[in-house]
Amino acid sequence: MGDTNDILLTAATVREWQDEGAKIDEEMNSLQKRRDEITRKLEAVRLLFPQISQQPKNLSAVDALEEQSETMVDATLRILRSAESPLGHSEIRAILSRDGRLKEKLISSPNYYYTMISRLLNRTGDDRVVKIGDRYAMANKSSIDGEAS
Repeated sequence: MGDTNDILLTAATVREWQDEGAKIDEEMNSLQKRRDEITRKLEAVRLLFPQISQQPKNLSAVDALEEQSETMVDATLRILRSAESPLGHSEIRAILSRDGRLKEKLISSPNYYYTMISRLLNRTGDDRVVKIGDRYAMANKSSIDGEAS
Protein backbone atom coordinates (compact mmCIF):
# COMPACT_ATOMS: atom_id res chain seq x y z
CA MET A 1 0.00 0.00 0.00
CA GLY A 2 2.76 2.51 0.76
CA ASP A 3 0.34 5.43 1.12
CA THR A 4 1.60 7.92 3.69
CA ASN A 5 -1.96 8.33 4.98
CA ASP A 6 -2.15 4.73 6.31
CA ILE A 7 -3.33 4.50 9.90
CA LEU A 8 -2.43 1.67 12.24
CA LEU A 9 -5.12 0.94 14.78
CA THR A 10 -4.44 -1.92 17.16
CA ALA A 11 -6.67 -3.71 19.63
CA ALA A 12 -4.32 -2.51 22.38
CA THR A 13 -4.94 1.12 21.38
CA VAL A 14 -8.70 0.57 21.43
CA ARG A 15 -8.45 -1.08 24.88
CA GLU A 16 -6.40 1.89 26.15
CA TRP A 17 -9.09 4.28 24.93
CA GLN A 18 -11.80 2.16 26.55
CA ASP A 19 -9.88 2.04 29.83
CA GLU A 20 -9.29 5.78 29.74
CA GLY A 21 -12.98 6.39 29.01
CA ALA A 22 -13.99 4.15 31.93
CA LYS A 23 -11.56 5.98 34.24
CA ILE A 24 -12.98 9.35 33.17
CA ASP A 25 -16.54 8.07 33.76
CA GLU A 26 -15.55 6.96 37.28
CA GLU A 27 -14.00 10.36 37.99
CA MET A 28 -17.10 12.13 36.66
CA ASN A 29 -19.37 9.97 38.82
CA SER A 30 -17.21 10.68 41.86
CA LEU A 31 -17.29 14.42 41.17
CA GLN A 32 -21.06 14.34 40.62
CA LYS A 33 -21.54 12.58 43.97
CA ARG A 34 -19.38 15.21 45.66
CA ARG A 35 -21.34 17.99 43.95
CA ASP A 36 -24.66 16.41 44.97
CA GLU A 37 -23.48 16.27 48.60
CA ILE A 38 -22.46 19.92 48.53
CA THR A 39 -25.82 20.83 47.01
CA ARG A 40 -27.63 18.93 49.80
CA LYS A 41 -25.54 20.75 52.43
CA LEU A 42 -26.24 24.14 50.88
CA GLU A 43 -29.95 23.37 50.73
CA ALA A 44 -29.88 22.48 54.43
CA VAL A 45 -28.16 25.80 55.16
CA ARG A 46 -30.85 27.62 53.16
CA LEU A 47 -33.58 25.91 55.16
CA LEU A 48 -31.96 26.35 58.57
CA PHE A 49 -30.49 29.81 58.10
CA PRO A 50 -32.33 31.71 55.35
CA GLN A 51 -30.67 34.99 56.35
CA ILE A 52 -27.20 33.54 55.71
CA SER A 53 -28.05 32.07 52.33
CA GLN A 54 -29.42 35.29 50.84
CA GLN A 55 -27.51 36.49 47.81
CA PRO A 56 -24.89 39.15 48.40
CA LYS A 57 -26.07 42.64 47.49
CA ASN A 58 -23.09 43.34 45.22
CA LEU A 59 -24.06 40.73 42.62
CA SER A 60 -25.07 42.17 39.29
CA ALA A 61 -28.49 41.25 37.91
CA VAL A 62 -26.87 38.91 35.38
CA ASP A 63 -24.85 37.14 38.11
CA ALA A 64 -27.97 36.78 40.25
CA LEU A 65 -29.93 35.31 37.36
CA GLU A 66 -27.09 32.89 36.57
CA GLU A 67 -26.98 31.72 40.20
CA GLN A 68 -30.75 31.15 40.22
CA SER A 69 -30.70 29.15 36.98
CA GLU A 70 -31.43 25.46 37.29
CA THR A 71 -28.79 22.91 36.51
CA MET A 72 -29.67 20.36 33.85
CA VAL A 73 -29.96 17.72 36.59
CA ASP A 74 -32.37 19.85 38.63
CA ALA A 75 -34.40 20.72 35.55
CA THR A 76 -34.62 17.07 34.49
CA LEU A 77 -35.74 16.01 37.97
CA ARG A 78 -38.37 18.79 37.97
CA ILE A 79 -39.60 17.67 34.53
CA LEU A 80 -39.85 14.01 35.56
CA ARG A 81 -41.58 14.90 38.85
CA SER A 82 -44.23 16.90 37.04
CA ALA A 83 -44.74 14.44 34.18
CA GLU A 84 -47.99 12.49 34.20
CA SER A 85 -46.32 9.49 32.57
CA PRO A 86 -42.77 8.35 31.82
CA LEU A 87 -40.91 10.44 29.22
CA GLY A 88 -38.51 9.48 26.45
CA HIS A 89 -35.23 11.17 25.58
CA SER A 90 -36.73 13.37 22.86
CA GLU A 91 -39.45 14.64 25.17
CA ILE A 92 -37.04 15.43 28.00
CA ARG A 93 -34.60 17.14 25.63
CA ALA A 94 -37.39 19.19 24.04
CA ILE A 95 -38.52 20.49 27.43
CA LEU A 96 -34.94 21.19 28.54
CA SER A 97 -34.36 23.11 25.29
CA ARG A 98 -36.97 25.67 26.31
CA ASP A 99 -34.31 27.12 28.63
CA GLY A 100 -31.79 28.88 26.37
CA ARG A 101 -28.83 28.11 28.63
CA LEU A 102 -29.70 24.41 28.81
CA LYS A 103 -30.36 24.30 25.07
CA GLU A 104 -26.89 25.70 24.49
CA LYS A 105 -25.43 23.02 26.80
CA LEU A 106 -27.32 20.29 24.93
CA ILE A 107 -25.93 21.54 21.62
CA SER A 108 -22.35 22.17 22.77
CA SER A 109 -22.05 18.94 24.81
CA PRO A 110 -24.58 16.44 23.45
CA ASN A 111 -23.09 13.52 25.41
CA TYR A 112 -23.53 15.35 28.73
CA TYR A 113 -27.28 14.71 28.57
CA TYR A 114 -26.80 10.93 28.36
CA THR A 115 -24.17 10.98 31.11
CA MET A 116 -26.59 12.91 33.31
CA ILE A 117 -29.42 10.43 32.65
CA SER A 118 -27.07 7.56 33.50
CA ARG A 119 -26.15 9.22 36.79
CA LEU A 120 -29.79 9.81 37.65
CA LEU A 121 -30.46 6.10 37.09
CA ASN A 122 -27.65 5.28 39.55
CA ARG A 123 -28.92 7.60 42.30
CA THR A 124 -30.58 6.37 45.45
CA GLY A 125 -33.22 8.01 47.59
CA ASP A 126 -35.98 10.42 46.65
CA ASP A 127 -34.25 11.61 43.47
CA ARG A 128 -33.97 8.12 41.98
CA VAL A 129 -34.99 7.79 38.36
CA VAL A 130 -36.06 4.49 36.81
CA LYS A 131 -36.09 3.34 33.22
CA ILE A 132 -39.32 1.78 32.02
CA GLY A 133 -38.74 0.40 28.56
CA ASP A 134 -37.17 3.31 26.70
CA ARG A 135 -38.78 5.95 28.95
CA TYR A 136 -37.86 7.52 32.30
CA ALA A 137 -39.79 8.38 35.45
CA MET A 138 -39.19 9.20 39.08
CA ALA A 139 -38.98 5.98 41.09
CA ASN A 140 -41.66 7.07 43.51
CA LYS A 141 -44.04 7.85 40.60
CA SER A 142 -43.39 4.59 38.76
CA SER A 143 -46.37 2.28 38.62
CA ILE A 144 -44.14 -0.66 37.77
CA ASP A 145 -42.14 -1.89 40.76
CA GLY A 146 -38.62 -3.19 40.35
CA GLU A 147 -37.99 -1.91 36.84
CA ALA A 148 -35.00 0.30 37.68
CA SER A 149 -32.29 -0.47 35.15
